[in-house]
Amino acid sequence: MSRRERLVRTQWEFMRANQDHMQSKTPTTKSDQAGMLSYWKAFFAMPHFPQCCPFLVLGIEVMIRSAQEDEASFRKIFPKSFADNSHSFIRTFVNSLGPIDKAVMNLGDYTVLPITSHTPKRSACGDLHACEGVNWNSAKQRGDHDIGVEGQYLPEPADGQDQIMGRVLAMMPFGWPDWMMLPPHFPANIEVPTRDLIPAFEKFPVQCHSLFPFLIASVVYHTEWLEANVPCDNPLFSIPLLSS
Repeated sequence: MSRRERLVRTQWEFMRANQDHMQSKTPTTKSDQAGMLSYWKAFFAMPHFPQCCPFLVLGIEVMIRSAQEDEASFRKIFPKSFADNSHSFIRTFVNSLGPIDKAVMNLGDYTVLPITSHTPKRSACGDLHACEGVNWNSAKQRGDHDIGVEGQYLPEPADGQDQIMGRVLAMMPFGWPDWMMLPPHFPANIEVPTRDLIPAFEKFPVQCHSLFPFLIASVVYHTEWLEANVPCDNPLFSIPLLSS
């Protein structure tokens, strides 16, 4: 759970792999110039739902980038043009919803839909609150809310809570037989040729290199899905992994 203005400023330098997920943090914010409240947030794979899987989309992003591109463009995940206009993009999406979409969302007769850049975070809080396996203080901590009567921020959620909350928010029903599903990954004895598969490898900050084997594994795992759902003339199929 993250605020839009923080998510759109995500930097590759502050991303890393950690056990069964990847982590990211915003080093400083307007209200926290010293970074005292900055901590690592978790992102989980959705191998059962590739349309929304952050591992897959980032895998495509790193593998499609050209080594000829300006090095400054490898600092942030989202280009400045997207970050500056992300709120208007949300409004454009909302305004494009038709009567059937509104009916499914049970929005009644709203002419201006009550959806904002903060809506996904509120929805996530609701989903976590409804899950019996989630410690509510951990959920509030991941939502950047004060904890307890003294209004203190916890440095980390309770042990194992990231794994539970991550799976709930990845739309895995609590208690689902595949609940412990891991992100696509290579066996430990396999050396992944990341430099050969990522043409712009040297342009990315070294701090995020630990992510690359997971991201490549996700693209490999979803190759058939990509071939069935992405137009064959998409630049995606020119990357070394899929062009041979």
